[in-house]
Amino acid sequence: MALPASSPAGLDLVPPEHLEPPPGDQQRYVVRDECALLLDGYLRRLARQEACGRRVLGTLARAFLAQKGQHALGFARLGDFARERLGLSARELQSLAHVSARLAQLPAVAAAFAAGALSWTQVRLLVGVATAETAAAWVETARSRTVRALEANRITVCAWHHLRGIHQGRVRAWGTAPDDVTWELGVRPGCAPLLRLHGDEYLVDER
Repeated sequence: MALPASSPAGLDLVPPEHLEPPPGDQQRYVVRDECALLLDGYLRRLARQEACGRRVLGTLARAFLAQKGQHALGFARLGDFARERLGLSARELQSLAHVSARLAQLPAVAAAFAAGALSWTQVRLLVGVATAETAAAWVETARSRTVRALEANRITVCAWHHLRGIHQGRVRAWGTAPDDVTWELGVRPGCAPLLRLHGDEYLVDER
């Protein structure tokens, strides 16, 4: 059954006259600094809407992936369903589901995101390193640092754990740092790893 058509939320948020550039003979009267501030406000509000949508999408994806819903819809592979129905890759869908699951385990991070104090990018970074005990401290760190600095801090924490052998051989990694590394987490003799990642993207079993 086809879904009813609807206008993008952004068209309701942004006045139509702001979506069209001024005529050529009026462009010299445009105050660029004021325009930048106006557009920044719209962009941030639209980005916030998208981020909230990602959380809802992740929540639905968790339930869908848990029951391998792609099979019920006639798709042999998760990637085929994700591309055809959602315009996403299987990795992107799995990543959204993972972040949603971690937010359920980290109420401090979830509350900060709900209040608008954290972006989706910040949340995605925090759920990879925070625990229930350290989540509040990570939220404070994220509020006072740029995304680039937060990413660097996360890599430092992970390297600290690896250098001290805290993972006890349960993690394998190969490739070229920083972005072309494949990770296997939860490695156990005779068993498949619990999780595979390539960079920040989750590798999923599409069967």
